[in-house]
Amino acid sequence: MKTRKNLPEKGDNYLQLICRRPFRDLYLFVDVEDFCAVQYLANRGVRAKVHRIFSKEGWDYLNIICFVPKRQAEEFRAAMEDTARHFLLNGHGDYLDVCRDMFALIERNVHNRRTKKQ
Repeated sequence: MKTRKNLPEKGDNYLQLICRRPFRDLYLFVDVEDFCAVQYLANRGVRAKVHRIFSKEGWDYLNIICFVPKRQAEEFRAAMEDTARHFLLNGHGDYLDVCRDMFALIERNVHNRRTKKQ
């Protein structure tokens, strides 16, 4: 996965990825095993279509890649901010730290791939 060459849209718990579909944006975010964030997006009326789910055995969180219609990008970002607060209030105190660590790892890997190509 590549991020945009200019800085991608990035929140505390989501990262925008390159999407070649004309009317959709592609996002990566961190969720828990019972898909609270996905359910919250649906309750807020955001039509996020889950594309891929990545998990690691023994890890409490999932990495989710989803498509969001471009016209709902702002609603997605606002809902993700609320989701972060929701996780913190419901006993996932390490949620933002996990997100930060995961996105730093992804950005480091993307940077390493770019420097190998040059």
